Amino acid sequence: MIDFAEPPRLVNPWFEEEPVPARVVAAAPVGRQRWIVPAGIAGVLLAAMALLAQLPAPRPRGASSFATTRNQTTAEQLLRQTLGATPTLRGVRTSMATAQVFCRDAQGSGRDSLLVCLGDAVRFAEVYTRMAFRFVSRGDSVVRIVVCPALIASNRSMLPAALRAAARPSLRDVTCWRNPADRTHTEFTYASLPEARKFTTVPEPDAPRMRVESAPTDDTLHVIW
Repeated sequence: MIDFAEPPRLVNPWFEEEPVPARVVAAAPVGRQRWIVPAGIAGVLLAAMALLAQLPAPRPRGASSFATTRNQTTAEQLLRQTLGATPTLRGVRTSMATAQVFCRDAQGSGRDSLLVCLGDAVRFAEVYTRMAFRFVSRGDSVVRIVVCPALIASNRSMLPAALRAAARPSLRDVTCWRNPADRTHTEFTYASLPEARKFTTVPEPDAPRMRVESAPTDDTLHVIW
C-alpha cells in the first residue's frame, strides 16, 4: 500500500499577519525628563480638584439633626434649638438651606404666610418615614412652628380623602394632622418596605420630584406634606 503525503499548505494572504515594525522611542532630553513627573502629578491633582468641586458640599455637623430624626417631639426640640428663641423667616430659610432641606411656600392669608419644609427620608427596620415642618410668619417674624410626620402611602388611592385634605396645610388649619389616638392616622405616618426592593419617592402636593433614593422601579412612595 502506497500512502501519499499531503502537499504543504500555502500561505493564505488574507489571514497573514504583517510584521509590525519595532518602534524606537528616542530618549527625552535631560531637562525634559526633569519636568515629566511634576507635570504628571500636577495633572492628577487638578483632575482630583475638579472632581471634588462637582461633589455636593457636606452638611455642617448638627445642622440637619432636626431633619434626620423619626421622632416628632425630638425633631421639634432640635429645630427650636437650631432656630433660637425668636426665629425669623429669613433665618428659617437660611437654616433650611444649610441643612439642605427642601421647602415650599403654602397658601397664605392676609399678612401671614406659611412655609412648609420636608425633612430627610429615614429608613429603619424596613420602615420609611420623614418629618414635615410648618412655619407661620407675619412679616419676617415666625409666630408659630408645627412639626408633623408626613403622610406616606405606597398607593395614593388607599389614603382616606379626609386624611389627604388634612395633610395639606393652610393658615386656616396649620395644626398637625396626625392624631396618635386614631389608628388610621398612625398607619399612614410611615410605610413598610420590603427588605431589599428598591423604591422611589414622590412628594405631594406642589413639590417637584425629589432625588431618587435608589434605581427607579414601579414601587413608588407618595409623601403628602
